[in-house]
Amino acid sequence: MIVRLRRLPADDTVIVAGSTIPVRDRVAPRPTAGAIVENFSPGTVADTVRVTFSEPVTFTGTAWPFLTREPSGTVVNTAAISVAPMASASATSLVFVISGTAGGTIIRAGQSIAIDSN
Repeated sequence: MIVRLRRLPADDTVIVAGSTIPVRDRVAPRPTAGAIVENFSPGTVADTVRVTFSEPVTFTGTAWPFLTREPSGTVVNTAAISVAPMASASATSLVFVISGTAGGTIIRAGQSIAIDSN
């Protein structure tokens, strides 16, 4: 990476050309959008949730990977939900096939999600 100064450095600043430092990405991806595609014919088509992220992500689990909150801030118990990831057209979005949503009473419009780090 090349860093270019936008203004001259302060008089007490020493710049050493050619110095190298490691650059690390310490900001995790975050969900930026989500959409629920509800199944209006239970037993024939699965409910799906599409989540778009701030950067490319991968997922290989069966548990709902998000901390989910009601608009009031109350944490939603998502332990009963199981997921299967579907192929997605973009590296920055995932589509989850979800089950165990209790007829749409656990995951629903208006809630917010964040990556659950636990």
